[in-house]
Amino acid sequence: MAGILSKKNIKPLFIGFGKQAIQYAKVFDYLKIQITAVCVKDLQKNKKKLDEFKIKNRFNSLISALSSKSYNCIFVFLPWYIIEKKIILIIKNSKKIIFCEKPLALSYRKLIKIEKASNSFNKKLYILYNRRYYETLNFLKKNISKKYSIKITIPEKKNKIEKLLGSKIIGKIKFHYTSHWIDFFKFLFDSEVNKLEKEHNKYFFTLINHKKKFKIIVELFYSEDNSIKAVFKTKTKKYILNSLEKLYVQKLGSKKILINEYKQSIFKPGILKLINNITKSSLKDLNTIKKLKKDYFFLQKLPY
Repeated sequence: MAGILSKKNIKPLFIGFGKQAIQYAKVFDYLKIQITAVCVKDLQKNKKKLDEFKIKNRFNSLISALSSKSYNCIFVFLPWYIIEKKIILIIKNSKKIIFCEKPLALSYRKLIKIEKASNSFNKKLYILYNRRYYETLNFLKKNISKKYSIKITIPEKKNKIEKLLGSKIIGKIKFHYTSHWIDFFKFLFDSEVNKLEKEHNKYFFTLINHKKKFKIIVELFYSEDNSIKAVFKTKTKKYILNSLEKLYVQKLGSKKILINEYKQSIFKPGILKLINNITKSSLKDLNTIKKLKKDYFFLQKLPY
């Protein structure tokens, strides 16, 4: 892998060119990395966007795109409900490394099928959880420990999400949205989900760090109010993570913001650092099916 995806040598094929793909395209453009190929359903409809990024090789057939010699890695940016329907075909028809937007699958059973295909074709496949590259996460990794009093709550807004994405999201919110929050805290504490328990209308994830032998409880409930909140409390101060994008410190009664992810970069939070790591062939922080499978095993037990 060393050097294969350096800034000089990387030749990405984008499959899909919607809003999320545009965010990545802006980062590639900033880094002076040319997107060498794209595959979209309607070339004419996307012409203006493709012209803007000067993409030369354009396909409206997935097989034609995958069969071409114009690329050396694949970035999948299909709509959230389409990825699981196309990813196995992509795995089977290209020998190149794949970086896929989430959700990779919308059920535990489908994820297992994708894993089998990936193993059968000896395919390197990574899932793009850009929140793993937040400055908030980096700061907290360095400044908190198991000695802290930690409370994490996630109020998942199922009604708001259904209104945004339609009724087809019901029953799949856990794989499309909840998986983001769990992954963030799991990665923060270098842990894995060990248990999921229900108490009344709340769900409690137990995250276990086996190396340092401590556990963290993440409380999830369905509510249209409030936002994700994590409080890390010491004797003298508190770190407060309000949503995953804003970190505050509270000391002696005063509260001030430490990190606002939206002001860390001109790009969507986390993406610049993520791409920089890929072009340095540093893939250890990227999510894989093997790790995601453990999350999905527990996530499938949630109702929405």
